[in-house]
Amino acid sequence: MRGFTIEPSKILVEVNSFPKNIYTPGSSNLTLTVRNSGDVPLKNVLVNVGTSAQLIPITPTTYYLGDLNPNESMNITLLIKATAVAGQTASLNVELQYSDITGKTYTQSRSLPIELTPVSIYN
Repeated sequence: MRGFTIEPSKILVEVNSFPKNIYTPGSSNLTLTVRNSGDVPLKNVLVNVGTSAQLIPITPTTYYLGDLNPNESMNITLLIKATAVAGQTASLNVELQYSDITGKTYTQSRSLPIELTPVSIYN
């Protein structure tokens, strides 16, 4: 009997924020959407949000999402403090860990661009 390998499902990380940028200086909510765009279930999905000199998460940085079925998604809302100069694009680093149905563990990293907008008295 021949063995076979189950290829890992892909996780697509999308960033949705309201607004689509972060005001600096200051803090803004940012929503990460973690979606299983593959065709097999993902087990024990863990999301780690990195800190940087430009973007500092105020809320927890580690989120356990549990299992994600194909085409299923979950949202994480973060409070992020922007410390960089307005007009720049900062990077939010996100690491995903998950297992496939055989128990093999995978790690994926993403660097998500976040536009920094100056705070105005008109906002």
